[in-house]
Amino acid sequence: IMYTRLMLAVIGAVLAGSIALAGDTDNSAKEQKSCTGSNYEMRVCLISLLERRDKELKSTFDDLVFRLRSIEAFFSNSDVVAIPDPKAVLELRQVQKLWGQFLGAECDWESSLHGSGSIAPLVSLGCRIGLIEARNRQLGYLRDGYKNQGYGEDLDRR
Repeated sequence: IMYTRLMLAVIGAVLAGSIALAGDTDNSAKEQKSCTGSNYEMRVCLISLLERRDKELKSTFDDLVFRLRSIEAFFSNSDVVAIPDPKAVLELRQVQKLWGQFLGAECDWESSLHGSGSIAPLVSLGCRIGLIEARNRQLGYLRDGYKNQGYGEDLDRR
């Protein structure tokens, strides 16, 4: 019974995430386009945007981890803080580590297409911003799917 409930929770979260995966990227495109001026000024602006997006991704990741831990705590009738990381969290951490490696390799490759030109660092930054935003949407949909099912309600009260 516990396994069935857990599987239903996971399926519900995946479905909720899959429905809206396309996401709205208009604001991001506008923000990136607002990074104008000299090459240096564009880099500074894009680095600032990258730092904000990275912080948002970390927050979404931490919220998802809390919700996954909440599911485990609910089914084991334990305190969410007292339990060790469940398998789903350990696997998510491993996937995120691999995703980080992919992010670096993909954006290094994209910028290498421009050789050592002055645009290469801008391409790398734009690539990183875009992939981080996509990952944030992906994890956000999973988090919101669990949230809609009531897991991690303590998180919503913070």
